[in-house]
Amino acid sequence: MKVFLKAVVDYAVWFHVLGIVGILFCLRGAFLARRERERSIYTLEKEAATSKEFRVLTVGIAISAAMGVVLFLTAVIAPQVTFVEADVQEETPAALVLSTVTPTRGKPTATSTMTPTRVRPTPLPVSVPTDEPAAPPSPIPTLPPPLCPNSLACLTALNQDAVLSGSVRIMGTANLPNLDYYKIEFAPAENSGQWALVTDLRHSAVVSGLLDIWDTTSFPNGSYRLRLVVVDSTGNYPEPCEVRVTVDN
Repeated sequence: MKVFLKAVVDYAVWFHVLGIVGILFCLRGAFLARRERERSIYTLEKEAATSKEFRVLTVGIAISAAMGVVLFLTAVIAPQVTFVEADVQEETPAALVLSTVTPTRGKPTATSTMTPTRVRPTPLPVSVPTDEPAAPPSPIPTLPPPLCPNSLACLTALNQDAVLSGSVRIMGTANLPNLDYYKIEFAPAENSGQWALVTDLRHSAVVSGLLDIWDTTSFPNGSYRLRLVVVDSTGNYPEPCEVRVTVDN
C-alpha cells in the first residue's frame, strides 16, 4: 500500500496534467456532440448525438473523480504516512582470523655512535664592481605631431605616419570665433590636390573632443593625408592642420 501511495505522490503532477487534458478533450467532445444534435434533423441522429454527449460527459466525470482521489491521497493521506526506504545492506563476510606470529623481542644491541665532523662553509663569490657604466636603454621612437599652425584648429590624437585601420576617431579642436563650419578632408599622399570630405560639414564647435569618424575599410591600403579646415562666418580660415597617415586594414 505504501508503495502505491508513494507512486501516486511522486507522479501526482502528471496525473493532474493528464486529467486536465482529458477533461478538456471531454468538454470539446461534448460541445461537438451537442452541436451535432442541434443540427440533426432526424430523431435517430439526435439520439445518437445525445448518447455520445452522455458518454463523453461520463468519461469527464470519471476523470474528475480520479483527480479528486489523487488530490485526497496526496494532500490528506500522504502527510500522515512515513515512507521508509529499506536500505539493502550487503552481508559482510566474516573476517578470516589468521594466527599471527608475534616476534620475540631480543636484547637490543648497542650501536656505535659516529662523531660528527665539522664541515667548513664554502665562501660565496663576491662580485667586484667594475668601472664600466651600464648601457642606457634604447629610446622608444616617437612620431612627430601633425602640422597645426593654429591652436583653435588642430588635430590632437594623430601623429605623422600613424598606422590606421577600421573606424578611426579623429580628435581635436575646431573653435574659431564666429565659427561657420569645419570639415575633415583626405587625399592620397602622392596626389594631395584631390581632397575629399570624410563625412559632412560640421557646424558645432569642438574643444579637445571628437571631430569626426573616418571609416578606412572602404579605402585601399596606402599613404594618405588628412587635414582639418575651420571656416568662420566671413569665409576666412587659418592654414589647415595637416597630418600624413597610413591605412593598413
